[in-house]
Amino acid sequence: ACITLGRRFSFCYEDDYKPARQVVHILVDIVSKGGSLALNMTPQPDGALPMKAVAVLKQFGQWMNQNGEGIYFTEIAPYASGDQIAYTQKGNVTNLFWLYEEHPELPAEITTAIQKKISGVTLRRTGKQIDFHYNADGFLVLETGEIPMDTAAYADCFAIEA
Repeated sequence: ACITLGRRFSFCYEDDYKPARQVVHILVDIVSKGGSLALNMTPQPDGALPMKAVAVLKQFGQWMNQNGEGIYFTEIAPYASGDQIAYTQKGNVTNLFWLYEEHPELPAEITTAIQKKISGVTLRRTGKQIDFHYNADGFLVLETGEIPMDTAAYADCFAIEA
């Protein structure tokens, strides 16, 4: 998909730029469906990049530094995405993205669409293992109530290893 960072494909001094959260959500949605994103941003007449656009790209880049493994060179996962959940797959790792609304907040548990046995779950943002269990129907449930939220932004990515 080719999407503009602002509202226009050409430069305009009054352009409004998408917030980083929206750009992250667009990227996760597209990649989880097997696509790729071309993000258009045009320079000013003097060749410089607009400062507002650069600020958004810096925030987006910080998020990608933490969660890019769940994006780069991934494929469609065999699980259905939901309102706040999207999946990607790379080898034996399924990436579950939890998409935040305006403010980062996790429920105490996230019930996944995964029913296979796994060896572990890592929150990419922190690099720490996450506790999990299986519910009565055999679905994997991530125990997320104790995860620190002080560095969370836009979406979190959980790496689930088979």
